[in-house]
Amino acid sequence: MSHTSSIAGSDAVFDAMCKQVGIIRATETVQIFDMAEALVHLPLPPGNRVGIIGSGGQGVVVSDNCEMLGLKVPALDMDTRLRLKQALPPHAPVPSNPIDFAGGNRSAEDEARIVDALAQIDYIDGIIANAPSFRSGGGDSADSARSGIAGAEMMASIPRKYGKPVVTLRFSGGGGRGGGRDILGYIIRDAGIPTFDTPEQCVRAMWAVMEYARIRRQLGEDKR
Repeated sequence: MSHTSSIAGSDAVFDAMCKQVGIIRATETVQIFDMAEALVHLPLPPGNRVGIIGSGGQGVVVSDNCEMLGLKVPALDMDTRLRLKQALPPHAPVPSNPIDFAGGNRSAEDEARIVDALAQIDYIDGIIANAPSFRSGGGDSADSARSGIAGAEMMASIPRKYGKPVVTLRFSGGGGRGGGRDILGYIIRDAGIPTFDTPEQCVRAMWAVMEYARIRRQLGEDKR
């Protein structure tokens, strides 16, 4: 009788029931897999405050989607902003949140250092950043390769080191789930850091981890 929604009820009622019992809903089929990938591997954060690294419109889209899902994007304190400014290109603005490289050349190590610095801040609970790439910085191919691998390894250590989730974004498309085709993708994938093709996927995955952590705290269960 219930086939093809013939006895479907109110979505508002169903949504309220899901919230009461701690069910995390997906609104699109692919979201189930995006959220599951993050939930399986990432540590549960203490809150819902997100640090964002992304140039220009990328940071705006990530930030807007965080706000739409109820995640906080706190401004950085002035001491932190001045300290991080030293790691950015000279033309980049003094960082707040999101942190903008302003299109300047940077290596995978440069971005990983910013992610590591954000993870040390007590009012940042999770981080959305760019996936490490050999194409991020200049220099010859050998230097780029060494920097890329070092940056990927640094980023891979962050979730376990600080107990905070990291989700990464690539714009190249393809390459499968979990970090792309190159060795940098495998390094972060093996550490449990997911990589997605769109800012919306990244935010939805981070929201799932933070929402699940909130539910566990509400139930008095701080750990998995």
